[in-house]
Amino acid sequence: MCECGRIGCTDTITLSHVTYEQVRTDFKRFLVVPGHQTDVDIVAETHPEHLVVIKSGVAKRVAEDLDPRANESADDQGRN
Repeated sequence: MCECGRIGCTDTITLSHVTYEQVRTDFKRFLVVPGHQTDVDIVAETHPEHLVVIKSGVAKRVAEDLDPRANESADDQGRN
């Protein structure tokens, strides 16, 4: 699914799970359909069917707060 954050957006992006995970290794990087980027998104990569954008400002803080990978890392560190 497009990760633009637009209410009601159900556009899909076709790519492999590996490619998706490579993009999402950083909490502030998202996949969006071309044209769905915002004025505050930084376009990091352009592909025919999708863009990789970097969130900034409030969107970046929200993405960091809601990132399940960050919570998993914190949980893992607490177990060591």
